[in-house]
Amino acid sequence: MQGNKQSKLLTRVFRGLFWLFIALASLLLLGILVQFLLRTIALRNKELRPKLLKPYDAVILKIAGGPFSPYAVLTHIGRRSGREYKAPLGASPLGDGFVLGLAFGADADWCRNVMAAGTCTLKWHGQEYALEKPEIIPASEALGAFPRWARFLFVHIGVKQYVWVHRQREVPEKARA
Repeated sequence: MQGNKQSKLLTRVFRGLFWLFIALASLLLLGILVQFLLRTIALRNKELRPKLLKPYDAVILKIAGGPFSPYAVLTHIGRRSGREYKAPLGASPLGDGFVLGLAFGADADWCRNVMAAGTCTLKWHGQEYALEKPEIIPASEALGAFPRWARFLFVHIGVKQYVWVHRQREVPEKARA
């Protein structure tokens, strides 16, 4: 009798885990589909881009940069306005810095701002990093830095370029004076 109760309990547990896996996989696929659609529409119609991406970015910024978030928050200064901006994006450590996905190509405002300023700040996994010396690199050099699920996402939404930014070197006290 007790063996029958245990097998029923195990069946329920495995059934619950199975449905949890299906739900998480569905959310991942839905996220990929939403990002693919947003990117496709925004690439074809630059006037619609802000209307589509502002609400999306506002939602993502609430979770980005946290200890377990798949998104980072890039803080940069506008090249014309001088204002501070924040952009949620995919980032991963590479060498002495981080590599950032260019979902909309090097024409994205955040990329142009970072390239013009030469510096930015990245909040990734709960920590902030001061970054400098941005350079655009191809997917072949950058994709290896990302986890497998992120590589899958970037490849399927068509990201072909990345920005590699290096951690700022500390200037010795004597050199500052």
